[in-house]
Amino acid sequence: MKSFVLSAILSTVTCVSVPASAATLYVDGSVSSSGDGQTWQTALKTIQEGINKATAGDTVVVAEGTYVENVQIWKNLVLTSTNPLDPAVVEKTVIDGNQADSVVKFAGTQDSSCIVCGFTIRNGKAQEGGGICGAAPTGGTTSAVIRYNVVSANTAGPSAGSPTCYGGGIAHCQGDIEHNTITENLSAHYGGGLAYCAGTIRDNLVSMNSATSGGGGAAVCNGDIVHNQVRQNTSSNGGGGLHDCDGTVRSNVISGNSAPEGSGGLYSCDVLIAGNVISGNLAERGAGGGMGRCDADILNNIVVGNSALSGGGLHSCGGTIRRSVIRGNALIGNAARVSGGGLYGCDGMIQNNTIARNVAQGGINPFGGGMAFCSGTIANCIIWDNSAQDDPQVSRCPSPSYSCIQDWHGAGERNIADDPRFADADGADNDPETGADNDYRLTDESPCLEAGRNEDWMWDAADLDGNSRILPGNSAWKVDIGAYEYVASSNQFRDYIRKRDGGVQLIWTSQEGRTYAVWSCPNLLTDTWTEETTLESQGVATSWTDLPSSASVKFYKLEMR
Repeated sequence: MKSFVLSAILSTVTCVSVPASAATLYVDGSVSSSGDGQTWQTALKTIQEGINKATAGDTVVVAEGTYVENVQIWKNLVLTSTNPLDPAVVEKTVIDGNQADSVVKFAGTQDSSCIVCGFTIRNGKAQEGGGICGAAPTGGTTSAVIRYNVVSANTAGPSAGSPTCYGGGIAHCQGDIEHNTITENLSAHYGGGLAYCAGTIRDNLVSMNSATSGGGGAAVCNGDIVHNQVRQNTSSNGGGGLHDCDGTVRSNVISGNSAPEGSGGLYSCDVLIAGNVISGNLAERGAGGGMGRCDADILNNIVVGNSALSGGGLHSCGGTIRRSVIRGNALIGNAARVSGGGLYGCDGMIQNNTIARNVAQGGINPFGGGMAFCSGTIANCIIWDNSAQDDPQVSRCPSPSYSCIQDWHGAGERNIADDPRFADADGADNDPETGADNDYRLTDESPCLEAGRNEDWMWDAADLDGNSRILPGNSAWKVDIGAYEYVASSNQFRDYIRKRDGGVQLIWTSQEGRTYAVWSCPNLLTDTWTEETTLESQGVATSWTDLPSSASVKFYKLEMR
């Protein structure tokens, strides 16, 4: 019981963890005049006074109120509201920049022990970082942590000496930026919400920001972008959500963003795009509703309901596209050439995806509802129920192989045209147009089971649900076609063995509460059995990995005790 209570207490102070020897100074704008800052009764009146009086390692705690200041931080300290984890306190503890400069500006020398948390930071205006600027004019970029703040209604605008500007909300911060709401900021150039931030950007809401040139949500942020909600941001060009962000873009929801002349969701993000939901983004007169010109590997994503003039889902993406559902994307407008409702001009390998109900319409002779002009290898994909006037599934692409393609009569090895028998393609409401409840997993009657082609990368890979890519099926260890691997119920689970980490992994059906012994023998005719290990049941299935050995052949048997 004591350890549980301690854990709960520690989780509430992660924002403001400081050495026991550090001093605490208090700021309260409601006092008539500043005291020594040692207590609430003798509080300082302004935040800047608290920073000036603090030494490295100190904490400055700020009472609720509105502080019209442009704060400058040039030392390692913690600047915090009274309770950063309480949204009501954050809302009422306001630093207002009065359009005079960045609201919070760092000297560019701080490390991760410097923390700003628990404020509403608003109404700043500067050439770079209207809300928070981490760079010093003399060089250097802060590594301070920005946490549990609301950064809103700030502007990055050009100065008399330079027309370029970046980061309406936050710019030039290479420390972690986490658990913030970054909203309604504006940049007259790049990065409405954030720009040139190189730390991890994690668990933030980045919404309703706008930029003129690119990156309504974020631009040129090369740290990892993880577990964020990037919603309803706009940019006149580039990417409405993310522009030129070359860190890992992983496990985010990127939705409802728009860029009339660019790509709606992501543009020119070139490292890894994995595990995201990319939905409802719009490139009204541009290319790539979901993403465009991203030369990253694009893995395990759901790309759904995006729209563009060309490439409703993805446009001109050069990396490998695997294990993704690309569904319900559409082309809009009346361009002379309308093609590629799901994918257009993607040159990397396209493997183990489910590409369904994408639409190419309008213009003259629209074609390639599923994909068009994709020059890379196409294998193990389900391409089904897409629509266009001509070539509704695949157009102007190399011949697919080991794929399930509706009405397919073209070339290619081991393709099938049988109904893939999705679990529930039109959802509980029986309406395929309302996609949130549509289920594109496979049933046990699907012709796509064990119909794919195994490749080396699959042995340690997962499908879109996180299941092993190659699972035992009815008769063979063969990959299924599409984004999902069919997972049998527990009474259908079959024992199997596979290569792993240079050794071999055994997996078998097991019973709760039982103990299993694993025996091995290199030669059934001449050698005796050796007991390798005993282990408790791990649930419906139990696994054990045998490390690499000198034996070229090894037989195994299991004993339930």
